Amino acid sequence: MKKLSKVSSDVENSIKLQFPFLQNVKENIDHGEMGRAAISVFDHWITCENEYHLLDNIDVIEQENRNKKFLSHWAALFDAAEVFTVRYRGQWPHKEKLVIKQYTDKAGHLTQC
Repeated sequence: MKKLSKVSSDVENSIKLQFPFLQNVKENIDHGEMGRAAISVFDHWITCENEYHLLDNIDVIEQENRNKKFLSHWAALFDAAEVFTVRYRGQWPHKEKLVIKQYTDKAGHLTQC
């Protein structure tokens, strides 16, 4: 089964209306509203002094437990909502085009998370 499918022009236009600066973020153009996009599983910035030990030096069993929790999170997200990704096609910067794709296969989505 195909992991990704191109979305209809209606869906693509709707997403572009909601996130008008997707192209600018990719090209690192400062437009004053959103210079970068970041997604985190933490509710605050991780600092080396306070929390970095939580990300490193863990045993194999703990790492497996964390991986299972993380995958169950992405599986629940796939079950609860439509999941999209942004791709770029063409030669950057002159002929590049933003393409929005939707994950259609849960297993394929989880292999990339």
